[in-house]
Amino acid sequence: MARYRDYGACVALTPTGYLQAGDSDALRAAVRAAREIGRDDVLFSAPLDIGWFLNDHIDHLIAVLATLPLPKAVFLGGQFDPMDRYRDGVPNLRRVVAEAGDIAVFRTDLTGFDAMSQGAFATSIGSGGSLRHIIPFGQIRRSNNKDESPSVLYGDLMTFYKGSTLADKFR
Repeated sequence: MARYRDYGACVALTPTGYLQAGDSDALRAAVRAAREIGRDDVLFSAPLDIGWFLNDHIDHLIAVLATLPLPKAVFLGGQFDPMDRYRDGVPNLRRVVAEAGDIAVFRTDLTGFDAMSQGAFATSIGSGGSLRHIIPFGQIRRSNNKDESPSVLYGDLMTFYKGSTLADKFR
């Protein structure tokens, strides 16, 4: 944490490992370790598998995160678009923001705007698909197709499209 300060950062992110859905021991250990840091210039990184946002785990996730007096940065994890794969994740992310205290949502898509409207203190929206979610360390990032055109935010529909899709549509 001292290195963050040495390089001029005003806040340090905890080096939390990817938290697999339902791994309560790892979640509690990460929260306990963050609590023991004993500084007020720390942001707890919570790299959470999207499975945490399913109805089976959400109450426990909120209860554990709410015990931590530090601000928390939630990173949504999973292949492809995690929120698209698990629709229950959207209302449950809202619950985390509303109930777990001092939540930011990082490396997301337009879900970040929704999180801000629910009370998140910050968000970061990735410009490309690989910057809109995280995957577990060591896992190979997978893609739905081989289209390497950039993602483009199409304002009229408030969604991201592949550049090739827009090019085909508006030719």
